[in-house]
Amino acid sequence: MNLREVRALLDESLGSNDLSNETKNLYINYGQRLLDRMADLSVHRARMMYKLEAGSYVIPTGEEVRFVINIRGTYDGSVIVLEKKSLEELLLLYPDRTTTGTPAVWAANYPSASSSSLTSDSFDIPVNMLDIASNDVDSNVRIIVAPTPESTLYVDAYVFRYTSKLVNDESVSFWSLNYPFLLVTAATVIYDRMMRNTEGVRAGLEVVMSELFEVQKDTVSSELPEDMTMEG
Repeated sequence: MNLREVRALLDESLGSNDLSNETKNLYINYGQRLLDRMADLSVHRARMMYKLEAGSYVIPTGEEVRFVINIRGTYDGSVIVLEKKSLEELLLLYPDRTTTGTPAVWAANYPSASSSSLTSDSFDIPVNMLDIASNDVDSNVRIIVAPTPESTLYVDAYVFRYTSKLVNDESVSFWSLNYPFLLVTAATVIYDRMMRNTEGVRAGLEVVMSELFEVQKDTVSSELPEDMTMEG
């Protein structure tokens, strides 16, 4: 189904047509985000390539990236393996951003609202990652490497991507094409949350979790060799 058809289903689910198309589109797209976050499906895995200049240590991944699984890099003509750390572990190992060398570790970080100030020598979150609005639920994940590279670092990242947004009436996505009724249920959960309908949210999430279990089974089954999926 395309966005127009999904909106019609949402009208039926809500029992009214009082919302503007723009508002319904928001609920539907946030419903997709909810489904993406609740199900790590192989169809959303991707490889992304980034270039990090010497002296920089933060890679903005772009709004389409939801989660970074792993990375490797090419540095001074050689492939290097970087060890995954939590941001806290990375900062304990390399508290000073002026420490340079061949990158050895990486961490993924989501920006959040903050009013703290930075010191001139701290290995900290860059200024443009501060003061994120409290309702900015689409803040982009960043990859942070340490120590700070002395020359260009090319990064090959293995990630989970968000489903493509539905931007016009004819646009389609993984969820709208394959699981439109589940998408409408997720959009209804977002609507109920906005309306502070706790019981509606709880009931909707139970349905979503049950349906996603079946989706994940279907996805795994479709990836198995034919002789492993045949009965008997």
